[in-house]
Amino acid sequence: MDKTHTTLKQGALINYLNKLGIIILLIFTCSCELDTTITIRKTTDSASCPSDQILIEGICVEIDPSATPPSVDSLLDFMSEKEMSHLAIDQTSLTWKNHSFSPSKKFSLKFFFERSESNDAPDSVFYLSSAPMSSYGNGSIGFRCNGDKFDVHNGGYEYSGLECQKGVPVLFELTVDTAAKTYDIVITSTTQSVEKKFLSFKFQDVASLSYLNVITDPSLGSNNSRLDRYSELEFTSLDDVVTTTSCGALANGESESRQRFKEKFVDNLTQCEEQTQTRTCTNGVLSDFIPNLYQHETCQVLSTSYTFQTKSIEQYGITWTFRDNVTAGKFVNGDYFVIDSGSGVIVDAISPNPSNGNYGSMVNPVPSQGQALSSRGEQYVASLGVSLPLTLKAKDSLVSSIASDDTDTKDWAGNTAASPVRLRTAAILTVLGEIPAQNSFRPSYMDPQKRIYNISRIDFSLLPSLSLGSTTHKPLSYYERGLERPWLLFGNDWQSRSIHPSQNMNNYHEKIGAFLSEASAILMTDLPNKEKLLYLYIQTGIDYFNGRARDSASWAWPIVFTGLMLNEEDMYNYWINNPGIRTQRDHEKFYYIGDRNESTQSSIIPKGNTWVAWKTTEGKSVAFSKQKGEEYEHLHPSEWTCFKPHCKGEVYRAQHDVYPIIGTTLASILMDRMIPSKDVNAMLAHNPIRDYADRWMSNIFKTGMYKNTGRTYLEEMQNSQVFTIYYLRYGSSSSSMIDHLWKNYR
Repeated sequence: MDKTHTTLKQGALINYLNKLGIIILLIFTCSCELDTTITIRKTTDSASCPSDQILIEGICVEIDPSATPPSVDSLLDFMSEKEMSHLAIDQTSLTWKNHSFSPSKKFSLKFFFERSESNDAPDSVFYLSSAPMSSYGNGSIGFRCNGDKFDVHNGGYEYSGLECQKGVPVLFELTVDTAAKTYDIVITSTTQSVEKKFLSFKFQDVASLSYLNVITDPSLGSNNSRLDRYSELEFTSLDDVVTTTSCGALANGESESRQRFKEKFVDNLTQCEEQTQTRTCTNGVLSDFIPNLYQHETCQVLSTSYTFQTKSIEQYGITWTFRDNVTAGKFVNGDYFVIDSGSGVIVDAISPNPSNGNYGSMVNPVPSQGQALSSRGEQYVASLGVSLPLTLKAKDSLVSSIASDDTDTKDWAGNTAASPVRLRTAAILTVLGEIPAQNSFRPSYMDPQKRIYNISRIDFSLLPSLSLGSTTHKPLSYYERGLERPWLLFGNDWQSRSIHPSQNMNNYHEKIGAFLSEASAILMTDLPNKEKLLYLYIQTGIDYFNGRARDSASWAWPIVFTGLMLNEEDMYNYWINNPGIRTQRDHEKFYYIGDRNESTQSSIIPKGNTWVAWKTTEGKSVAFSKQKGEEYEHLHPSEWTCFKPHCKGEVYRAQHDVYPIIGTTLASILMDRMIPSKDVNAMLAHNPIRDYADRWMSNIFKTGMYKNTGRTYLEEMQNSQVFTIYYLRYGSSSSSMIDHLWKNYR
């Protein structure tokens, strides 16, 4: 028969003596620390106990002779209170018992283990963990008799080298410092005279350590439990076991979950995106629900009528509250519309409230005419802001924003956002005079006519379906998220950066161009389920079409692509029909030598050539300049001292402005082949774009030797005293996906 000794320190002894009716005066008159030992023997038959013991439900209990014998009920209550009774009472089902410890204290634990079954018996488990356990797991430390060896479990296994044999006792000693998150273990085999130490181990995969878990396993048989495996179990600091408090109906350590949805309404082409959120009760305190990204309790899939009645609409943390119920719905990209029945739609409140020139809203922004969203942003015009209550009429677009602060440094993809970041996000509410056809695109917030296009006009046959092979690429969800929220494109020149919301779009023109390049290229592939990305890309193209290329992050291809997919001639011929409107990026930076009057002449490079030995099939030399009047590629690199100290144009060429055109240019080439009846390249209205992309991807920069110097371009740059290239992208789009497509399908 085994024994289990539980040594109680003074604080716990008071409660015990109270239960036994012993005079408490003994506690206060004794100067020493009082300990009382209770010996619990388990019997497997109905035999009587010795005369100095009490039989309690098959358990022989030996009490300190100086103590008055307890009643059966008082002893069972005591054992239950200390959650020790499960060590001695048979279980009928798999049961975990969880003891809560104060995570700020140090305690020690010592016991003998003796295996009572053969070596192939189920594991013996004695775990400590950060939360109550209900199954085996790695997030804990403890001991296991695993097969014929003892091991220490700490996010993995550390074998002690000691044998786990039937009838052979082994002493375990454990000291745990929950504050330092360290523990010491000493395992001693009395028969083998072997001692194994695991000292100052760090907890692994455990946020904290506050629970001791013991399992009873019915697979051992009806007459067996963990008692016959553990003996002389001693908590030398049992007062570390704390009384826990529940959270109402939720017990300490238990968790509850709820479901929340990303959107309150979705159209019939979109599934409700759901999130399970969980919170936990810890000693009377409920944690926050984690994760906590979605807040809507319900999600309604709109029927074919797809409209609903509401007094408020929330999107991206922005809420518009109306005076009366309005008829509302969603465009195919997820933005909302409301219907003006003739008397206007009154907005009584916008949350967050505009404050000190921030969290601004404005109606029908006009490209390059200023903004009222952030007084910290460029080109702020306070008079363009709205006052509440606000009456909106049909063909109005309300743009509302949430300001950013100095700690908001990440963009929608989690990357560091280029400075300055003035807006965190923005949402658009469109007012129409009648309900649009289902699956319509949002009319541009910059379009006074509010022209509406529908997905029914999309010609999917124009898209090629090219194989990516084994090339790695970002998931479609990445590009969908990057186009999910509206892009604000009504700013002017480089100052537009200050009103690019970090959670809606990239900030800097280079990153915007690189993103569009990748999104354009991936739409040319055979990846399935690209419809959502296509719709979002077209929506962005509609906004670009109405932005008149005033934003410095404007690129030519999105408008042409959108026009082709919708078969809108005024779109795909936009650049042909508007020769006075040009993008700062792909239109103005690339040109043919001879089309401009360079202000400098080279003494090395023959006139009409560039410093690289590359020409088009028509014999033209294509070049780059940051802006007109700063041409330099007709010079030899050794002569690039015209824009000291950094020859800034070359920095833009090498680092910012060329590689982002590779994917969009490739998309135009591929779609040109798909539409033999149209000249897609001509629609860009600037042939140097395609030719410069070809020259760039030829990688000639790294291989050519230059007349008179004998040095490569890279060597020339390294020898320059006035010029530094910080990093190089020559011969690459900076995307393995685009590079693969270019190599295989250009």
